[in-house]
Amino acid sequence: IGGTGVSQIEAIAMWPKPGNRILYAADAGNFGTINQSTGAFSLIAEIDGGGTANGANGAQSLDDVDGLAFDPLTGVLWGTERKSTSGVYDLLFQINPTTGQFIPNAFGTGVDYIVIDGVGVWEDVDDIAISSTTGEMYAVGNYNNGTSDQSLNINKYTGAVTVTGSLTFDDVEGMGYHNDGTFWATEGDDNRFSQINPATSVMTPVKIPMCGGGDPECLAALIADLNTITGRLFEDNNLNGVDNSEPAIVGVTILLYQDVNNNQVLDASDVLLQSTLTDNNGDYEFFYATTGNLLTTVDLNTLPS
Repeated sequence: IGGTGVSQIEAIAMWPKPGNRILYAADAGNFGTINQSTGAFSLIAEIDGGGTANGANGAQSLDDVDGLAFDPLTGVLWGTERKSTSGVYDLLFQINPTTGQFIPNAFGTGVDYIVIDGVGVWEDVDDIAISSTTGEMYAVGNYNNGTSDQSLNINKYTGAVTVTGSLTFDDVEGMGYHNDGTFWATEGDDNRFSQINPATSVMTPVKIPMCGGGDPECLAALIADLNTITGRLFEDNNLNGVDNSEPAIVGVTILLYQDVNNNQVLDASDVLLQSTLTDNNGDYEFFYATTGNLLTTVDLNTLPS
């Protein structure tokens, strides 16, 4: 497509809203977008704002971002910071794509990041991917400059890591989930594009070489248009359950849940995915990157008196 104009992009992610498909990238510690027609990188902001983030390892700069991934179910943008060169495990944090900076207190008061840590886990996380069917986060753990790679499962809220297996090939530097639930990876040294079985970590090559440039560092596979969930909250004055252009209810929180047990009733096992406010017309919308059984409900505490 064209040159980015920068030299340290090792992570990309797309949030493909219909009509507004944006490709984001991290150039070391800088966050921005990539023009999909020209390849040019446009800076939004330094991810750490020129300062530091706080967590279990104290104040940390976020200046070497190796992984980016949107959660297909929630729309949250996650990033990883490489710290393994200093003998410290890598960091996991959230990014506001509008401001380009990490989200403070994402894991509690004064906790901006969590440490990616686990028994037998390689320290260097080269990329992350989040399943479009389960919402689970996966990562590639790199050892000894890519001579032995692990497939990892990361708890997004504690940083706890489980080694799910050894990847078939080494030097995997990019991974991502497509909207349809398939799992993909790129390799740097062999310039290879493969599909991953998340249960076994077995990689099936699809294209070698992947591209003419060699050493692909990152991958964004969540590229099909998002599904859109829409509705309107209104005052049902005639009690018929139908919106006959009746008065809108504005500024109320609508909640989107995953109907885990598929019983079409909101209960304790269901998972809250997203929330939004009704606009001046009472309208609301959610974007969701795959199909599934979902429930919407009104947060009764936000209704007008």
